[in-house]
Amino acid sequence: MVVQASPESLINLLKSRKFQIPDHQRDYVWKEENIKQLLMDLIEHCKNPEVTENNRLIEKPKTYFLGSMVVCKPQAGEELLEVIDGQQRLTTIACVATVLKEQLEKYISSENKDVKGFISQLNDLIRVYSRGEWVMKLTLYDKNINNFFRETISKDNFEQRNEYWSHNENAKILLKPRMNTPAIRIKKAVEIAQEFIKKYTDESENEKEKLDKLISFAGVFCECVIVLLIESKDYATVYNLFESLNYRGMPLTQADLVKNQIIKKCLNGDEKQNVSDDWADIKEAIAHHELLLPEFLHVSYLSRFEYIKREKLFNNIKDKLTTIPAIDFSSSLKDDAIALKNLCSVGGPEHWTDDTKEVVKDLVDVLDLNLSFIGLLAAERHLRNDKVNSSKIVNLIVNFCFRYMKVQSGDVSTLATSLNHVSNLIRNGKSSIEIGEYLKKVSPDSIFIERFKTFSDRTAKVGYYVVHKIEKLKLHGTIPLPHSEIQHLEHIMPKNPSAKHWPAAAAMKKDERENYRNLIWRIGNLIPLPREINSSIKNKGIHEKISNSSKKDYMNNTLESPKEVKNFLIDDCWNEKSIEKRQNELAEKYAIKAWPL
Repeated sequence: MVVQASPESLINLLKSRKFQIPDHQRDYVWKEENIKQLLMDLIEHCKNPEVTENNRLIEKPKTYFLGSMVVCKPQAGEELLEVIDGQQRLTTIACVATVLKEQLEKYISSENKDVKGFISQLNDLIRVYSRGEWVMKLTLYDKNINNFFRETISKDNFEQRNEYWSHNENAKILLKPRMNTPAIRIKKAVEIAQEFIKKYTDESENEKEKLDKLISFAGVFCECVIVLLIESKDYATVYNLFESLNYRGMPLTQADLVKNQIIKKCLNGDEKQNVSDDWADIKEAIAHHELLLPEFLHVSYLSRFEYIKREKLFNNIKDKLTTIPAIDFSSSLKDDAIALKNLCSVGGPEHWTDDTKEVVKDLVDVLDLNLSFIGLLAAERHLRNDKVNSSKIVNLIVNFCFRYMKVQSGDVSTLATSLNHVSNLIRNGKSSIEIGEYLKKVSPDSIFIERFKTFSDRTAKVGYYVVHKIEKLKLHGTIPLPHSEIQHLEHIMPKNPSAKHWPAAAAMKKDERENYRNLIWRIGNLIPLPREINSSIKNKGIHEKISNSSKKDYMNNTLESPKEVKNFLIDDCWNEKSIEKRQNELAEKYAIKAWPL
């Protein structure tokens, strides 16, 4: 079988297995609250909820589900299972086990046979004696942190651990204040476990009750905590499992498996370190972008190579690494991450024209179409030194994304395949005219115009983006103010019509609420308007909006769209037919000019 899944108690999970954390994994990152919550849950699990006033212990507690773990089975000749997800819990389990074992060893002379039995089980969770030495059940990938982890959980008592932490030179380096290293978090996990277990047993006054509590806790911990172990020998299968699994700790992403595959293809330690450094730079570069790391990897791939679906990404990258050196592949990802950061930064790349910067700012801030970066990354890579052609192609990509996705309600798959093809055209040196002709086949002018006639988007930022673009054309070169505190989006037929000024609209809102909401967000009902005028006229009748004695109206401002509203009155009213008439004209006269391909 490609995948095997089995529920395992901690003792069954660890007694006959050993695990290793691969290079790609993040460090131990569980916070204090994660550890405390786990311990509180386990302590509560030891109590009988029906007799809480006596703090009575359950003799046969129910199981406690800790979550899923994903591992790759070892290849022939290998012994350790590679942990794909589960490091946080495995590390915490070892820290709790060593403290619990230490507490039980205080009662080693007790006649209670469970003491020695659970001490043996807890030891099995931590290490195994093999060929004259103790071998840890969990091996961390960083040599220094692994040594610290091994020494910490191998000590027999707190005094020995504290001696190690305080006097060992390597430990002192790793535990330097304000460094927040994995060593500090491992130390904190042990200390929290000690604090909670001691507090739990100290609630009892006599030693017998304290021992009973320890035995109950050890029984729950070793035999009742259940993990769903998912094993596979196939990385691609594990990759595809990832996005549907969420865990108690800090979840990984498919991207970690990609990183691991790149590191496996490195030729030496220096290359592995360079890839790790690249990965840190990639995460930093996209940290403030809505594009998550797995999505970024897919976008980067589609901007450079052939079209593939996201679930095929791991296998395809694995294949690419047979012909592309790992260090080069990693470097190209870093370049794309930095390019993405520059594309989205305030002001955009320095070599862009002001118009291009504004267009991409609209894309990032308003249209929110992350797949557009497939084409934009290709343009940034190949046209960096060609400002004119770069500007033309960037405009084409953004216009296409608006036309196809927002107005035509296109599907994401076609958007991705289209922009992947655009990336290929850019790489092959095709002109903006050829790229535009291709995009017109996906978003023909005739279809765009027809769909624009009924277009409605219930967000102010998209609505203003549309009327702002049209207003720029009407002003013949003068740039209207952007959407801001001083420039508002005006609904000609108001969102909250009064029966006095808008009787038909008020009735429609009452009887056909959803249809009314869609109607007032039609582009034909929207105009840009200075705040001072918008705040003055509010929801007043259409004639007072068009012209009034205060001169705060549609006719008395520098914009063209408000002044034209009067031309679309029907039967001296602003109604649904007025909105349709105006939107039809905007579609036929301005849509193609504002978003050309």
